Amino acid sequence: MRSCESADEDAKGTAEPPNLVRHRGQYTIHKFFSYFVDAFYESFRIMRSKAMEQKPTNSEVDILSVLWRLGPSSVREVYEDMNQRREIGYTTVLKLMQIMFEKGLVTRNEDSRAHIYSPLQAQADTQRTLIDDLVERAFGGSAHKLALNALSSKKATPEELAEIRSLLDHLEEQK
Repeated sequence: MRSCESADEDAKGTAEPPNLVRHRGQYTIHKFFSYFVDAFYESFRIMRSKAMEQKPTNSEVDILSVLWRLGPSSVREVYEDMNQRREIGYTTVLKLMQIMFEKGLVTRNEDSRAHIYSPLQAQADTQRTLIDDLVERAFGGSAHKLALNALSSKKATPEELAEIRSLLDHLEEQK
């Protein structure tokens, strides 16, 4: 911690943001803006890395699915959407979304009375993280075993099979 005699502190004893230049008692706009952009970027980078480490629970995936479908939403909107599918309490959704914010899975805009939540990761990124975890834990790292089990446990439509064949052909061409 800095001492009160620090050159970065004004007469009231409050610290100035680092690397800012005072000009006639005011910060230059460029330096001021630069400081806050850097601080925001660093916060976002930390939250994003936390989200990559955190694997959402089943209930959290349900909430993320609503947010991906609806876009940025309040707790009330997420609750109403989820409550149409299964009975769930408003306070349960609220608490889960607060935990998700703390875990870095969602962002929260507190500008209005009703906080607006948004997923931090794209749906495809979260799905990839969950699949990678599943492949490692349940299939010993074998994508082959995962694909065989997935296709044998649930009947694929002709369109899905055609898409899978197309993907396999594309992967063969890349070799």
